[in-house]
Amino acid sequence: MLKLSQENIKKELAMKKLLWILLMCLIVSGCTQKQEPIKQMAEPLDIVVVNDFHFLGDEVNDKSEYFYKAMLQADGRMTEYIVELTEEWVRQMLVEMPDVIVINGDFSYNGEVASHIQFEKTIRPLKDAGILVLMNIGNHDMYLETTFAYRNNDAVPIDSATYEDYFPLFKDYGYNDAVLPESGNCAAFYSVKANDDILLMILEGGYQMFYPEVLEWAQKQIDYAKENDMKIITFTHENLLLHNERFDLGYRIVGSQDFIDLFNGEQLINISAHIHIQDIKQENNVTEITNSAFLKSPHSYGQIHIDENFNFTYKTKDLDTTNLNSLVEGNDFAAYSKDYFKMVNGFKFANRTDVIEDEELRAQALEFMLETNYLYYQGMLTSEYQKENQELIDKMVDAGVSMNNYLNTMLENDGINDATFETKMK
Repeated sequence: MLKLSQENIKKELAMKKLLWILLMCLIVSGCTQKQEPIKQMAEPLDIVVVNDFHFLGDEVNDKSEYFYKAMLQADGRMTEYIVELTEEWVRQMLVEMPDVIVINGDFSYNGEVASHIQFEKTIRPLKDAGILVLMNIGNHDMYLETTFAYRNNDAVPIDSATYEDYFPLFKDYGYNDAVLPESGNCAAFYSVKANDDILLMILEGGYQMFYPEVLEWAQKQIDYAKENDMKIITFTHENLLLHNERFDLGYRIVGSQDFIDLFNGEQLINISAHIHIQDIKQENNVTEITNSAFLKSPHSYGQIHIDENFNFTYKTKDLDTTNLNSLVEGNDFAAYSKDYFKMVNGFKFANRTDVIEDEELRAQALEFMLETNYLYYQGMLTSEYQKENQELIDKMVDAGVSMNNYLNTMLENDGINDATFETKMK
């Protein structure tokens, strides 16, 4: 056996020590690679999203007896006071002063030109105050065959608004700020830079289908965002995902999956409307928040806050209606609006409780249905609420109330609070 000299032993030990130091350097300190700094926004971003005003202008509504009877056949909307509600919302936005406001479709009741004109005049102070106001078109905003004016105790057919009516009024509400101006069939689709890091994609709701030219347009926006290292938030009036199994056709955009596939499995945050309920749905890489309808109690809108580290927070906020109290009997507009919503929907739910013979149980069942419906629209129908009322539900079933209907789809909801959401933008 060869004997190592003392000098060779020292050299071998020195080499092992050096290798150990290098290894620890790689593992612990990463000193052989320079880490890229984490990207940050220059300052936080605040966005308000609101939808489904269904604004009916004064010129096309004389508030006759016919109008009030027609509203009793609707879904509990506060159309009677939508002008005052919108004016109050504008006043509160001028105090809140978000960076961006997205009006996400169905701003008019049913496409009345007069409603378009008055609505634009009402929201103009927001733009004049320096807020970036972005308009989207909903399925109730133009090219309709059922556009009426409520006049002389009747519903009088009138012409529906067209692009020729819409664009001259609203060209300064996002369209002139588009990063990739479009024309032709995609003229009402546009993207706007909220800042150097966030791109807002507005997809017109009047289409209700992702045609090939729309997908081609969307791909250009996605490519633009990637080239400029921007994150995307999309806004559609109709829904990408199914939020209630009873509301698919006419609610979910035809070809939604084709649009989702453009993101290649990367994060997609979409804010939608149309279905009038407050709901949050997550499937794979997609998060969709459906914002509840503004014209229904409690007249809420969505607040989005994105901090410097791209932490995305969403929550709903109810309009403070204190200034409208004097308009209604009882001097409490919030209570009046909620009671009206429940009263109108009570006409629809009452026949489902007729099978209950016990009068007290029948009254309890009806009130439970109405409160459940109200909470469902707010996104506040939690699993705790169902547990608290399970005994009553069992009594209703034993008394013969069918649960195989809309009520059951509400109770089968995921049971989470859909009025808040947090994530990290990627």
